[in-house]
Amino acid sequence: MLKREVAWQKLSGDVFRKPEWPIFFSSLVGAGAQLLIMFMSCFFYTIWSLYSPLSTTYTFYTLAIAFVCLAVVNGYISARLYKFFNGTNWIMLAVISSSGVSGFYAGSFCLIYLTEAWETGRIVFSEILVSILIWLFLTVPCGLIGTYLGFREPKFEVVNKPTRLARKSPKESTLLLNPVLCLSFTGFLPFMVIGGQFYFIF
Repeated sequence: MLKREVAWQKLSGDVFRKPEWPIFFSSLVGAGAQLLIMFMSCFFYTIWSLYSPLSTTYTFYTLAIAFVCLAVVNGYISARLYKFFNGTNWIMLAVISSSGVSGFYAGSFCLIYLTEAWETGRIVFSEILVSILIWLFLTVPCGLIGTYLGFREPKFEVVNKPTRLARKSPKESTLLLNPVLCLSFTGFLPFMVIGGQFYFIF
């Protein structure tokens, strides 16, 4: 028990230390919270609909609506965390959190529609236009509102005082810490599981 307390006292200053790029770190944490709540809402919706195969379209619409509306959560959590790191440029944070992950998804949908149009020879500008309009007039304003509400809240305090310099961690050369092996397994295994599930569902 004493060893655990001593180890925690040594690591306590590094837990809430300011990262090198706090604005990008805060926006990514907010985007992760947005995606987590979106998938949890879809999960509970799927349980409520008893896994009916006829509800796959409604599940997709639920995901889309939840992603757009939960941009408020993205902006709020990003702003609270950025304010904790003594950040003041909330306008830049609002732009990054509103156009980061959500802009990537909007661009991905447009690329999918353009690929489909190139394969089939049928160009549907309405779907591309709807994706861009939803991103510009729904996701971005929700992110701005969430960032504004987050910056109005007081800065939360922690018990431990963060250190300015990082502790030197000992380097261990093991096979499990190989970056190529880690990236291959973290990308291959989830893709295999999700691909199998989509194969049996659809």
